Amino acid sequence: MRKSFMLVCCIVFLMIGCENKSNPGFVDDSSEVLINNELNYQDEKELWDKVLRKYLNEPLWIERDIYDAGHNLMVPIHAAFIKCNNDWIMDIDRHFKSFVEDYDVENEISLLNKLHYYYAASRYLTLLVENDVPLEDYHLQLAELLKLELIKFWEVEPAWHWDYEDFIGIKQRLEYKLNLSNPRFSYDKAIIDEELFIVSIGSDLKYFYESQYIRNPILEEINQYGQRIFIQEGKLLDEGGWLFQENVWKDHPDYAFSGYNSIKEIEGGKRKVREFLNTDSSHGTRLPLQIFSVMKATNSMKEKQLLKEVFENIELQFYEKILSRKNEIYILNNFMDGSNGVFRYDYETNKGTGYGPHSLSGILMVGWYNFLNTERVSNIFKEMSLQFPIDIKVYSKYYLDKTNRVRNPLAKEPEAYYNGLYQLILLLSSQPLLKEE
Repeated sequence: MRKSFMLVCCIVFLMIGCENKSNPGFVDDSSEVLINNELNYQDEKELWDKVLRKYLNEPLWIERDIYDAGHNLMVPIHAAFIKCNNDWIMDIDRHFKSFVEDYDVENEISLLNKLHYYYAASRYLTLLVENDVPLEDYHLQLAELLKLELIKFWEVEPAWHWDYEDFIGIKQRLEYKLNLSNPRFSYDKAIIDEELFIVSIGSDLKYFYESQYIRNPILEEINQYGQRIFIQEGKLLDEGGWLFQENVWKDHPDYAFSGYNSIKEIEGGKRKVREFLNTDSSHGTRLPLQIFSVMKATNSMKEKQLLKEVFENIELQFYEKILSRKNEIYILNNFMDGSNGVFRYDYETNKGTGYGPHSLSGILMVGWYNFLNTERVSNIFKEMSLQFPIDIKVYSKYYLDKTNRVRNPLAKEPEAYYNGLYQLILLLSSQPLLKEE
């Protein structure tokens, strides 16, 4: 039976998606510097009013936009609260109210795409509580929608696992992975995005409901699995730093050419895998906030302290190993141990090419590494924001996305570099955005 949540009152959210053939007011893409002369690139209020509000007024929970919206909204949502900007909070609130009223949970959107957006919504709920915002009925309806969806994914829905028979629920699949000692392929043990988002959203909801003096044993269980994932599957390094599931992706096609230093070196499609392999730095951008969500909802002081140690050490790993600088531009090495081989060569959305050294650097534009929450990381984003309007000939070496996926006109590239979206995210990332635990 199709469920439709037609409700009452007020809420909000954000971005990404499609093709735009014409760009009135913009310079040609081939020009050296990309500029929209109608924008003040250093005025975050103007950029919010002209760009983000427009984005938030769109139904970003549709198939085309939902994945990107989860990425692009996260920094603005947190910034609105840390800056105590009531107008921005109301923009976000209206967006989520529309989501609750119009969203059909029985849609055919893929689980991973849904979870990107659901995580932005769950973070919004935690921020309402954290900032003592009076809750309206539609906030509770949003929490209930997310909770019911999460429990369904956790316990009931089929959970795929490569070429194996589906598990019954993500909990069953996760338990299998966490106890697997002799995997057939290395990636049989890999904790994937679906599971990381589930434990993060579940932890946010646990925190939210407990603030209302409501305990939910399933949300408590999900949070406990999150603790286990980050404590058991990560590795604190002797010299400082933290790595997640080392070598778990060695057999996977996405990493099959990681031993090459450039795409030009690849001949005849011959595999060459790095001896020691770590998660790519693009997927790694989600880990700091996900760890924070699990940590914030953890009641045990012992586990909370262990998670805090992980959180602090991943900041060190980012600053010392992943981050680099070239031609005065901040860039990322492709893998979280600081190595820089080829990633996703001949991927389904990158046929005939792939991500060579530093080519994952574009993930910096969504600002999630700023959730490492230190001044020195925030200063990186502040410096980046001062480089707008940008020299496209320099930036295109490191930042432009290679995907051919259809996107929202506000979020497609290279438009997002000069229409104000990425610049606003960088400006908002120029200070830590999380209240310390």
